[in-house]
Amino acid sequence: SMLLGSALERQGDEAGAWDCYYKAYWSGNCRDAAWWALARLAMKRGDTADALEKVNTSLQFNASNHLAMGLKALALADRGRTKEAQAYIVVCLEQYPLSYPLHCARWMIAPGDESRAGLLRVTGRRGINGSLLAGWLLSIGQKQAAKEVLEVLDCQEALPILWRASLSDDVNKRQRLIAEAERCHARKVRFPNTLDEVQMLQTLSDSAFARYLLGCFWYSKRRYEEAVSCWRETLEKSPDYAPAHRLLGVYAWNKQQDAAQALAYLQRAVELEPENARFLFELDFLKKSLGTPVNERLETLAARKAVVLKRDDLTAE
Repeated sequence: SMLLGSALERQGDEAGAWDCYYKAYWSGNCRDAAWWALARLAMKRGDTADALEKVNTSLQFNASNHLAMGLKALALADRGRTKEAQAYIVVCLEQYPLSYPLHCARWMIAPGDESRAGLLRVTGRRGINGSLLAGWLLSIGQKQAAKEVLEVLDCQEALPILWRASLSDDVNKRQRLIAEAERCHARKVRFPNTLDEVQMLQTLSDSAFARYLLGCFWYSKRRYEEAVSCWRETLEKSPDYAPAHRLLGVYAWNKQQDAAQALAYLQRAVELEPENARFLFELDFLKKSLGTPVNERLETLAARKAVVLKRDDLTAE
C-alpha cells in the first residue's frame, strides 16, 4: 500500500494515494512514513490542523525525520502559533543543528538576517541541498516558498537553477535561467538522481538541456528507450548539442552494436566540440574496437596533439 500510494501521489492521484497511505499505517514497517505522507497531503490541501495531527503521530514513531519536523513548525505557524513554532525549532536544532528543513522553516516563519545567514551557512548553498528543500516544499504545497528559498540560496549549479526555471511564470526569465543552468553544468557537473528532480525536469519539456539531463537519468536506470527518446528530442530542439550526439553514439555501440551509427554520432560530437578530449578518446576507442589501422588512428591523434595531451589514456598506446 505504501509503494502504491507513493506511485499514485507522483502521478497526481492524491485521493488514491491518501487511501493507500491510510492502509499502509497498519504495517509496523510503514507506520511513520504513512503518517508523514498523510501529513504532507493534508498540508498540501491547506488543512494544517489535520497535517499537524498526522505529523505528530508520525514523529512518535520516527522522531528524527527532519522533513516532518520542518512541516510541524510550518503547520504550527500557519495555525497562528508562531511562538510555539519558533520554540519548537530551537529545541529541535539543539539536537539536529544541521537540519536544512528546520533552518528553512525558521527563515520562512521569521525572515531576517540571522535566520537567512543560518540557512545559507548550513546548506552551504550546495545544489543538492537546494533541490532537497525545493522538493520538500512543493510536496507540502509551498510553491511560493520554494521559489523564494531557491532565490535566497542562489545555488550556482544546474539543477537548482532549473528548479527556479520550472517554478517561474515569466517566459523570458525561464529561458534565461535555463541558459544559465547549462553554463553552470559545464563548471560543476551533477546529474539528476531523485524523483523530485525527474518530475521537475519533465515540466521543462521545451528545454533541450532539460531533456538531455532527463535522458541521462533514464539511462542510469536502464530505461534505454526513454533515454534515447529524450536525447533525440534534445537534437530536435538543438541539433548541434554535442553531448547528446555522444550519448546516442555510446548507446548505438554498447546496446545496439550498430558500429556505423555509433561512428557517425561520435564523429559529429567531435566535430561540434573539437577541444573535448573525452569525445576524442571515445571516438578513438571505437575505432580501435572496429579494427581501424593503428597508423590511421595515430595520424588523427597527431593532428590534434594539444587535445590528446589533455588525457593520459589518449597517449597510453
